[in-house]
Amino acid sequence: MTKKIKIGITGGIGSGKSTVASIFELFGAEIFYSDQEAKKLMVTCDNIISALKEMFAPDDPYKEGDLDRALIASKIFHNKALLSKINDIVHPEVRKAYLTRIKNSNLSYVINEAALLTNFEDEFDILILVQADQEKRIQRVKLRDQLSASDVLARIENQLADNQRGKIDYIIDNNDKLSLIDQVQAIHDAILNRINS
Repeated sequence: MTKKIKIGITGGIGSGKSTVASIFELFGAEIFYSDQEAKKLMVTCDNIISALKEMFAPDDPYKEGDLDRALIASKIFHNKALLSKINDIVHPEVRKAYLTRIKNSNLSYVINEAALLTNFEDEFDILILVQADQEKRIQRVKLRDQLSASDVLARIENQLADNQRGKIDYIIDNNDKLSLIDQVQAIHDAILNRINS
């Protein structure tokens, strides 16, 4: 049986993680988008729903039937302790979903694309960091999410700095100076060599 390799792609908001992951997908990798999975689990996983209701009481983030993301965002992005609590609730469930995806995948590597891999990074065989200058990240997120520069900066400041993201095996520069496709292909080829060695 072909050995399976667990790979994480990480980086701060606006660094271009999803773009890089989509290029890996073009090369045949399977991508597990952690943020999308987290959003899904926050409205389908009973453990998460009950924990969030308890955490935000007397406010009910599910009052209208769906998750009130604006309510949660307004409370957590200036409160690191609350953000940490939510991560402690959601991330273990996301991790379980990723490990299930690997187990059920027919491919030799499944990439987990996530802004935060804390307490999980040691389980990856390879970690890839996508980097971009802060000003470029702010501009990208402003355009993408229709946010002010100060709102984007608040999100950046609530994330880990790049030098806090564990032992990184590969760095992808996404400052629009180097070809992303060339960088991804070099890493993809190295991964295949590792799998086939």
